[in-house]
Amino acid sequence: MKGQILVEMIIAAGVVMLGMLAVVQLSTRSLSGSGFTQRQATALSYTNRTVNWLKSEKNVDWDTFVAKLAGGGEYCITDPPSWVQAPCSVFIGAKGSFPGYTGKFVMSVYNSDVSRIKTDIYLQWDETNMTPRSQQSVIFTRY
Repeated sequence: MKGQILVEMIIAAGVVMLGMLAVVQLSTRSLSGSGFTQRQATALSYTNRTVNWLKSEKNVDWDTFVAKLAGGGEYCITDPPSWVQAPCSVFIGAKGSFPGYTGKFVMSVYNSDVSRIKTDIYLQWDETNMTPRSQQSVIFTRY
């Protein structure tokens, strides 16, 4: 009997340890997933801020806005927003910048109609074992 109780206690301790290991693993995955979601929300925020800036640029002067197509129409997302032509580099760590994010927007005439400019906005960032992207398309009209 004494040997049997010892074996039962060892088996019970093993089962408890497996349960605790499973809880720790689930907690780690949950924290990792919430970090990814937070970075994804940050990317969306930067993309929306770029759209709002482009709207204000369009409203200031449509002809100047359309003239930006002449340079190829591909620009970097910067902080603060400005007309910096591609290629774009990673923005790292400085206050108010996009740590680890690379972004650009590409402007083109929509369906051969110069009164409509399509803008595709791309933002990517580094994650463990992958490079996720956020993409948004907007059509700006003259009026």
